[in-house]
Amino acid sequence: MLGPPLAGRLPAREAAAELAAAKKAMRDDRIAPRTSATGMVSLIGTREQWGRTLLWDEQLDAKLQSLTLDQVNAAFRRNVNPEALAIVKAGDFSRASVYR
Repeated sequence: MLGPPLAGRLPAREAAAELAAAKKAMRDDRIAPRTSATGMVSLIGTREQWGRTLLWDEQLDAKLQSLTLDQVNAAFRRNVNPEALAIVKAGDFSRASVYR
């Protein structure tokens, strides 16, 4: 049985808040390496290896921040088949007091 996010659509307000939190987390993860000289040197080296500039990062950041809930939902529906997912749970659930 699939959890609520896959089995059905989340209420719009909850889904919008979840998307906003995810976009903030992605932005923070992408910005973190840019906050130190070592991180910047590594980032510039990686971009040079792939023939990209820091402008590429700026454009990607803008694209990620401009994503709408409808776009994310459409991409999810296009790329994820809930019928093909297998969710595996392992461990001592009685001891952990979960999944009862």
